[in-house]
Amino acid sequence: MKNIVKILYVFIIVTSCKAQVIDIAQQTGDQITGAYYKDTQNLLNTFEGTYFYTDGLTSLKIIFQKKVMSTPANNRFYEDLLIGEYQYVENGVEKSNTLSNLNTNYSNGWKYSIDGNSVIGFGNPGCNECLSNEKALKLGIVEDSTNNQGILYVRKTIIQGQQAIEVTVEWEGIKARDINDSEIQQPTIPSQTFILIKQ
Repeated sequence: MKNIVKILYVFIIVTSCKAQVIDIAQQTGDQITGAYYKDTQNLLNTFEGTYFYTDGLTSLKIIFQKKVMSTPANNRFYEDLLIGEYQYVENGVEKSNTLSNLNTNYSNGWKYSIDGNSVIGFGNPGCNECLSNEKALKLGIVEDSTNNQGILYVRKTIIQGQQAIEVTVEWEGIKARDINDSEIQQPTIPSQTFILIKQ
């Protein structure tokens, strides 16, 4: 009888501590304390990899990785994220390179230069050309060197038989500004759409 009570006690504790699992594709924008926003359909996995754009002496390299059960700064919930870093070269001159940040294992995935898990579909900004059943991603991008932040719309595509992504960069402005800082720096990556081939 004591064993049954112990087993029942352990079962109750284990099941009561389990977080509410919410599919990232079903997010409403609310952040439920204790919830786990999980990539149950493994959609983020399909975007993982190294992607490269080149046009003459200008290039953009992005590496995406999936981060499981990341905890934001407030530690109120968990979420699966697609994180990324990039290297941008313009006219043969490296303007920005954050690729080494992938070597740091932040528990808070929002600390990476690119992060997010917002699933978007046809009719949403960044997915106007998507097919009715196609899913794309809306991610955040931060450029610490110029203090800019923006949105990255990422859509999978095929170019001449090769896997690729269409990335649209839309800068929104500065993250924060020191009152004594008179100069506002422009982001190094231009606001435009890039086609990057999977390597």
